[in-house]
Amino acid sequence: MEDVIQRMAGKSYNSKMDVKSAFHCIPIRDIDTYKTGFVTPDGHYEFLRMPFGVTNGPSTMTRAIKLAYSHLAHHNVNTYIDDISTSHDDFNYHLKVIYKIFEATQKAGFKLTREKKRQFAVSEITLLVELFLKMVSSFISRTEWKASCHENASRTLKDAETRYHSNELECTAVHWALTEKFRLYLLGHKFQLITDNYTTAYVVAKSAINRKFARYLVDLAQFDFTTEHRPGKQNVIADHLSRFPTPPVCLTVTASYESDICAKQKRDDFCQHIFRLLREKNPNKRTMSIKCKNNIDNNTLVRVKDNNSKSVVVIVKGMREKTLIACHDDVGHMDAKKTLHNLQLRYWWPNMRKDCKAYVRSCHKCQIVNRRTANAYGLLQQLPIPSTPWEIVSADHIICLPETRNGIQICCPN
Repeated sequence: MEDVIQRMAGKSYNSKMDVKSAFHCIPIRDIDTYKTGFVTPDGHYEFLRMPFGVTNGPSTMTRAIKLAYSHLAHHNVNTYIDDISTSHDDFNYHLKVIYKIFEATQKAGFKLTREKKRQFAVSEITLLVELFLKMVSSFISRTEWKASCHENASRTLKDAETRYHSNELECTAVHWALTEKFRLYLLGHKFQLITDNYTTAYVVAKSAINRKFARYLVDLAQFDFTTEHRPGKQNVIADHLSRFPTPPVCLTVTASYESDICAKQKRDDFCQHIFRLLREKNPNKRTMSIKCKNNIDNNTLVRVKDNNSKSVVVIVKGMREKTLIACHDDVGHMDAKKTLHNLQLRYWWPNMRKDCKAYVRSCHKCQIVNRRTANAYGLLQQLPIPSTPWEIVSADHIICLPETRNGIQICCPN
């Protein structure tokens, strides 16, 4: 579409035509019409012309129209989907080209619409206006359209480009914008490149070629432009969004899960008993054993692991189900082994392994989704090898059949 607009730009006389029922202008082979068949209360029908909704229908229609007018391409006749447009500066030559379009239309078996869509020898024409109005009608109602448009262009970085230095990224952006995105509009015209990156402006404007940017400079040599360095503070148009001040946001901080555990431990009998034993000044042998396995960290009872490398929080009885939900349900319903591993990284309570297996085994979602890895229920086992013929006999039977005249409803096939 950009190529069509570029070839039509600045012309004095423009014309546009629309192929009438372009889909139905393409016949279907007789051997393929059955593929389009459909049934209605009135009977069975088949399309003889290409209908809407078939696979590759739009591309087939576009290709047929393009082939019908391809010999007029050097007369600046452009086709886009089912639209035909042409533009010239000479009025008489413009009329001759329109006549050639009519001849090509008649030869291809197409018809042109007689509606308001067609326009002849006008200074301005509209292309695909219905398509754009339908796609962005809600946006157009809130936007003020102007004759001059400034396009914004961007793309995501490739894997290798993510490791570039900022200076090299700026040069890459200039190279992509000039040689790929806007090449059609810039080639052959003198323009000015404004950048807030001093290295980019220096490298592009300097006559001596830097080996690191030599490939970029060779590609940019085909353009006629000058470079201007504009500091970031003055380059407010390009950096408006990235430099737009963000107002401070007030966030509400709620109590953490660990603080909730600390409060529950103070009301739990088991934890309070451990607290009292840890605070004894003259501990006996049993108390010393408990002190080796437990500790108080920031007013929270923790369990010391065997290697003394890390401590885990002791979970009271009222919070164990909530902890199991966090380590099993919220992380993807893992099996008992992985769920227990997640628990052991941060928490501990008596008989935690037993509670974990029981919870995972009784999980409703796991029972629905997971399939059994063992044999199905029943007396399923391998049959022994028979020693004599007809020692083991098996047969299939079918029940719930319509009753025969003899009253039979079960069938045993041979």
